[in-house]
Amino acid sequence: MTEKLTAILDQLEAQQQQSPVIPDDLSYEQIADEVIRGKRTLSPPQMRLLIEIYPYYRPKLTAVAVGHYEGSFADLLDKAIERSTETVEVD
Repeated sequence: MTEKLTAILDQLEAQQQQSPVIPDDLSYEQIADEVIRGKRTLSPPQMRLLIEIYPYYRPKLTAVAVGHYEGSFADLLDKAIERSTETVEVD
């Protein structure tokens, strides 16, 4: 039993030492692209790290509108509806 356990631990250690070294000049986006396309294989810890850190280097884009309103939203909506129903006089 001890020999089997030692062999398994030795195998795991050998796998960890064979973890692919990622060049320093590659961006996280390039690494992710290579992994997706099957051009690069990462070790499980490297893959977990890429999954966790990638959103901080490539965040989702969102838009937020900030404005100053006089009155409530309901008042602004009523005014907009009134403007849209007014007829324009043509000379």
